[in-house]
Amino acid sequence: MIETDQQTIAVLINPSNPHFEGLLQGLRNYIKESSDWKLYGINLPCYHHIPNPSQWAGKACLVFDPPANPAETAIFNKCSTKVSLNKIDAEISSITFSPFKATYSALEHLAGQGCRRIMLHEIQEPKLIESLQSHAASLNLELISPSVESIPQAIDSTSPPLGVIVPDCTHALLINRLAEINHLPSPLIVSLADDRNCGLSEPGISSLAFPAQELGYRAAQLLHHQ
Repeated sequence: MIETDQQTIAVLINPSNPHFEGLLQGLRNYIKESSDWKLYGINLPCYHHIPNPSQWAGKACLVFDPPANPAETAIFNKCSTKVSLNKIDAEISSITFSPFKATYSALEHLAGQGCRRIMLHEIQEPKLIESLQSHAASLNLELISPSVESIPQAIDSTSPPLGVIVPDCTHALLINRLAEINHLPSPLIVSLADDRNCGLSEPGISSLAFPAQELGYRAAQLLHHQ
């Protein structure tokens, strides 16, 4: 929880969350600028703890991870004002990360690596495709969307290297496997999801940076304004 002279606010986050440090750093950044809040929570290393969740008397809660045990659920249910990192239900204000805002960064990254032709693989959201097309035109990049059967030919016929944008790392790994099986150089791939548990350490695959500090800051700011 966070304590001030005026209010007490719970912070629900799983220490195993890969964005744990970034989210809390964003929260601390807001605190430094805006208040004298102190951080508390359940099972948070290096932070004060909420000793008796059943006796929780606070009214507000920052939800970076949905409640995962009875203690967190008790705190969550007692709070009348909540801000979540992602939408939990219609009654809760939320801060989200949209890939639409990151399409230019993805294309700019590939262009900076020398790619002039960009392949879209399994990108199906019409608005996302429209955003990519608009940004590609501004960067003078060519977009292609070959079938799976034609991917090896697209990789082989592209010079300088082919850039690829995929929705997640599963599809990124598929592209790499196709290149490997056909003895072709691996293209440069950007995943629109920030997947850390799917082998994104492989060379040639990047994921869009999840702006954890920014989201932690914005979540605290939104809750403060409420």
